[in-house]
Amino acid sequence: MPKQQGSLLIELSLVLAVLLVLGTGLSTWLKHTAEQQKAENLAYLMLTVQQGVQRYIDTYATQLLHASSSETQLPGGQAWRPTIADLIQAQFLAPEVQGGDHITIYIEPAGCGPDTCHIEALIVYDAPLLLDKGGVDLAATAQWLTKTQGKGYVVYEHSPQWLTGAARRLANPSFHMTHALAVGSVALIATTDNAESAYLRLKERRNPDFQADVDIAGALRVEQDIHTQGFLFLAPLAQPQAPCTEEGALSREQSRLFICEAGQWVQVAKNVLTDPLTIKAFFEVVLEMTHPPLPLYQGGYYGLSVGARRAPVCWLANPLVGTCACPPTSTGAMLIGTKPLPSYHSTSFLAEARTISIYGCAKS
Repeated sequence: MPKQQGSLLIELSLVLAVLLVLGTGLSTWLKHTAEQQKAENLAYLMLTVQQGVQRYIDTYATQLLHASSSETQLPGGQAWRPTIADLIQAQFLAPEVQGGDHITIYIEPAGCGPDTCHIEALIVYDAPLLLDKGGVDLAATAQWLTKTQGKGYVVYEHSPQWLTGAARRLANPSFHMTHALAVGSVALIATTDNAESAYLRLKERRNPDFQADVDIAGALRVEQDIHTQGFLFLAPLAQPQAPCTEEGALSREQSRLFICEAGQWVQVAKNVLTDPLTIKAFFEVVLEMTHPPLPLYQGGYYGLSVGARRAPVCWLANPLVGTCACPPTSTGAMLIGTKPLPSYHSTSFLAEARTISIYGCAKS
């Protein structure tokens, strides 16, 4: 019997030892999981605040660059030190955002050159991530950096004079801070000059590389060339000889292209008929009037088809204008000849003789 009792005591001791080990391991795992969750929640909160701050500095970039004092007020709060409450009130953050008591926002101009500056904001969590026994909680900061996609900054023990990031480091203190951030502090950056920013700003230097249609309600002004791999569509707004106000503007009327010249819409020639001698030769060939030749008119020619029972019709347009008219610089049209057309049957089935009246445009 004593022997059996001894065996039971040994077995009980082993069970207790196993339970103790399991309990200790479970406690450690639960604590580690809780710390990970805390770091993840902090990362999510700071990323949310970063998005709100990004919208704030994008919206008020111009005003911020001209804000002369830290006391300057903007709709988002103090220009350089808006609070979470300010951003919520200005609708840059949702009212549901909670837990920002330990978050401080610093804003200042950066990268200032002769012509331009940009705005940077530092979002700081000023409750350092530390171990209970002291020192930076490297596991928590690593988890936090992972959830911020490596875009965060940490003050490490081996380099307390820096806020260290993956590709950049910032002096500690910076952003006109009154004191350095404690070891273990973490921060995020928002900037109007960030190549990875999803937002565009005034005087943007990046190529937006739009991947879909772009609708613009106002005028589009381009200081250099326009290149297209597709088509250029123009609204049919022009009427021949109608007044226009934008010199050099292009438009169309059905299938004809027009340009605004001297306050009037003038058809763009479809060929090279711009030289007076070339135009003269063209009309002589078309009208078979080489003997005697047409007199030379610098403003071109046009031909009207005239019948007994019909109004004159533009039969051959002046290449310089695109219609049966003279250019705006011409002093007027002169009838220089006629040419009969063969009789034809009109819609009334009666033979109708028509004549082409040729006009020359004198040029001042």
